[in-house]
Amino acid sequence: MCWYCNQSGLFKCQSRYKGFKDRSRETRGNCIAEAKKLAFKKIKYLFSFLTTLPVKGPESFEEIADGFYIAPFVGFIIGCLAGLLAYILSLIFPPLLTGILILGFLFLITGLHHTDGLFDFGDGLMAHGDPERRLEVMTDLRIGVGGIGLGLIILMTTFLSISEIIRLSSPFSALIIPGSFRVNTFLEFFLGIPMIIQALIIAEVSAKLSMVMIAAAGKPAKKESMALTVIKRMKNKGKFAISIILSLLFLVPFQWIGIIGLFTGILVALLINSISVKRFNGITGDVMGATNDISRVVTLLCIIAITEMVCPCALGFRIPI
Repeated sequence: MCWYCNQSGLFKCQSRYKGFKDRSRETRGNCIAEAKKLAFKKIKYLFSFLTTLPVKGPESFEEIADGFYIAPFVGFIIGCLAGLLAYILSLIFPPLLTGILILGFLFLITGLHHTDGLFDFGDGLMAHGDPERRLEVMTDLRIGVGGIGLGLIILMTTFLSISEIIRLSSPFSALIIPGSFRVNTFLEFFLGIPMIIQALIIAEVSAKLSMVMIAAAGKPAKKESMALTVIKRMKNKGKFAISIILSLLFLVPFQWIGIIGLFTGILVALLINSISVKRFNGITGDVMGATNDISRVVTLLCIIAITEMVCPCALGFRIPI
């Protein structure tokens, strides 16, 4: 393996050269081209797993797990699509209806993949007994009270948060709601990107970063599972660093609300990992899916809460900080 391929971690060649600089220009070009091709393949495989987009998937799950660190990029694309749709629908429908439609769109584009884990996670949290018994409850096809309760709280709060951001950031809100806020981040002030698009991009990137973070920090609850494969891959410090860098690239342009999303994704993952270790002796695929949905709604709530404190709000008061 040449130096370049070893450092990039994208392409494993059979070169006999000891260093990348020792190779001919043509050989180096071929190496980089193959690395880019494999990176694109990893992105395609991850989209096939995390979304319902018509993308051809790999033959084995190991190929998906190997590129799981690119998840924040998938979150960025989902956030852009959901945000753009939310903005268009907000011009036609009232905020509450737009909020529930956007939640439905998120269900559609992700195939309820993570939401299924959210309900199972709720069942496991409410189950009595040792970790083995709780894991057994989580894998049960039936949904219990714990799953329904946690699922309804998270999903209802998500659509209400989306609705609230739409309502308060609407260009017409100042005419209807005295003291409604207008967030002047760089992207909104100079490029005119509406707040709802920014918020959904941040929430989705944060949600995907949470899954990478919990895989990197956690341990598998089962000896054989899909989560085990992802966890092993995410223990690679280089891949984890790339995931953090990707998240920063997508979140920093949003200034302070982007930084909120970054820290929210990390802290939610660490908190859920701590709970899972105590309840299940580790994490599972269901726990990772639940982390995605919980991180999304916590990020949206933080954006609303911090904005309410630093900006005039619909209630007519502000807390100077």
